[in-house]
Amino acid sequence: MGSWINVISERHDRVRDALAQTLKMCFPEAMVSTEEEVPGLVPAIGGAADGQERCRVRSDVYMEKGGSVTIFDVSIVNPGACSYTDPKSAEYTDVAAKDRERKKWQAFHERVPPDRQITFIPFVVEATG
Repeated sequence: MGSWINVISERHDRVRDALAQTLKMCFPEAMVSTEEEVPGLVPAIGGAADGQERCRVRSDVYMEKGGSVTIFDVSIVNPGACSYTDPKSAEYTDVAAKDRERKKWQAFHERVPPDRQITFIPFVVEATG
């Protein structure tokens, strides 16, 4: 089981790194990094709270350009997984990806204080293409 988890993690990291490289090529003036800490987000389950009742969160890809911050959250979903089985899956494309994207948006917006100006982009792809 452990080796399967490693394969999934490696796949995620390769997509994350490819996205970061692409952003660096498209926006050479921007600071682009991976696994960058995003300070000032509100606590969530599993987050390490600091003294200000905020937690340390790492973004998959962090981009700062002209004073604006954009964070990307990479996710690869398997549309054949039981958690994504939906009667509409046969009629519509990207049901699994759209479901994960919706969950990512919800989780992110619950953690961003109103005083933070951060653009969030869930970068969700399906494992089947």
